[in-house]
Amino acid sequence: MKYMFALFITTSLFFDVKSQNLNKEIGILNTFIRDYLKVESKVFYNLGVDSTIKQTTLESVLSGILKDKIKPRTKKTIIDNILLNPDEISEVSQKIKYVENFPLKRNSLENSKLVKKNNTISSKPFTYYTFSRPIFFRNDTMCIIMYNYACGVRCGEGFSLVFMKIDGEWTRLFILESYVS
Repeated sequence: MKYMFALFITTSLFFDVKSQNLNKEIGILNTFIRDYLKVESKVFYNLGVDSTIKQTTLESVLSGILKDKIKPRTKKTIIDNILLNPDEISEVSQKIKYVENFPLKRNSLENSKLVKKNNTISSKPFTYYTFSRPIFFRNDTMCIIMYNYACGVRCGEGFSLVFMKIDGEWTRLFILESYVS
């Protein structure tokens, strides 16, 4: 009976931590959609990330320095680069490798609709986003989000953004990687 109770407690703690992590991930994605994308209408999205953004973000992490790729800026940024220690390089690069594994359910994000990956852009204009699983580091005070935006067959862009939690709020620091097609 003691073993069953211990197994129950261990399992409960595991799922509680997993649930807390998912809530944290959903929280920053909601903040991202609301405060960064500032989309007025419903956001259509699927999960995953463009392989180019994933690879270039991984290369930046492995270099040990995350820096703003879009220079010069007209407005000042809080921080324009972050030095990673060897443990952070290892932790973040491992998380990037599994960034597609994101168990997000329908209606998890505010004012959004999850579309199936096999949905393609039809003859009518259809705009959607693709989000990666947020990558948290430095005791959950910093985060990398990779996303893509598709607005047609030959229209789209992708970004890897770095956020920092400042006074309890997520603030975008800089663009780590980007592409436009």
